[in-house]
Amino acid sequence: MPIPPFLHVVEQGGGVSRLLFCQVGPSVTYGRVRLVLEAFERQPLPVHLVHLEGRRASAKVRSFVDYATSRLRADPVVNRRRRG
Repeated sequence: MPIPPFLHVVEQGGGVSRLLFCQVGPSVTYGRVRLVLEAFERQPLPVHLVHLEGRRASAKVRSFVDYATSRLRADPVVNRRRRG
């Protein structure tokens, strides 16, 4: 996910912005950005990996899907739990 160019301004205290958590997760983790209005956040949406071949996928496609799945599952930004 591309990082918005104005995130740097927000990190420097230059304002407030509405961004996806996957864009600001590291900034929140390292204390560069503070979440506000968390009570108004929408529920997280699931991530799906879809490919045309289904169960007959080539070894390259299957390898990529396995790799992407393991990376997404291990990413704390993608798999953060809602508070409250």
